[in-house]
Amino acid sequence: MKEKVQLLGPITGNNNYKYDFDQTATVCVQMLNCTVFNPAHLDPDNELPDEEKLLICLDELRDKEAAVLVRRWETSNGVLDELAAVNAFNSYRAKRGEKAIRLYLPELIKIEPIEAIRMWIGNKNNPRNNPRNINQVNLVEGTNEP
Repeated sequence: MKEKVQLLGPITGNNNYKYDFDQTATVCVQMLNCTVFNPAHLDPDNELPDEEKLLICLDELRDKEAAVLVRRWETSNGVLDELAAVNAFNSYRAKRGEKAIRLYLPELIKIEPIEAIRMWIGNKNNPRNNPRNINQVNLVEGTNEP
């Protein structure tokens, strides 16, 4: 059975979001041989409000084995909410003895080195930093290992 993966990245304010998400989805299929939930195609006619799209994405995360951060993810408030949800789902899964949702940074798409991301998330001076303990998320670089 193929692993179920969800893409997390900026859509609002990103004119190239479909390209960024589609490129990442292609890499995911090639690297992880998985099925991908691509939120860029969630609302093709752009009829839903952003808040409703985010709620759908949060709901979709519940049954995923992994999530992949899309380029410029750090510019998105929605991604911060999704990462907080990953932490909450992982806490719940740990109590039940289930596998955690893993986060991937595809090697073929230049995002940022993982250590830079951890530093950015944990930086107390970062104006976008929030109290949701996002730095506890397990980041995995281009592998299928937890």
